[in-house]
Amino acid sequence: MVGGPEVMRAQLVHLRTLAAWSDVEIMVLPLAAGAHASPNGSFDVFRMRRPYPPAGCISTVVGTVVVEGEKAASLHQRYDRLRRAALRNGAVQRVLFDLEARLE
Repeated sequence: MVGGPEVMRAQLVHLRTLAAWSDVEIMVLPLAAGAHASPNGSFDVFRMRRPYPPAGCISTVVGTVVVEGEKAASLHQRYDRLRRAALRNGAVQRVLFDLEARLE
């Protein structure tokens, strides 16, 4: 645990605050979901209004790779699989409360 229990507790409280905002969605992938759709790390997906194609990017130690259109489809599919497997809303709040309680 980086920073100790007080730092972790403050981060959990901050996440719970953000989760209450209408324009923020925090999702937690439960351990029970097993191996997830992105074992190689993080990525970003972008869906924009036409005429812009779907896009995505992956950051690596040697730079960022940006893809559009059909090449971005696999990233969007991966994101959708992660989203389906994730806990949301009240379940996330419960996880955050439980984690915070364990720090006391």
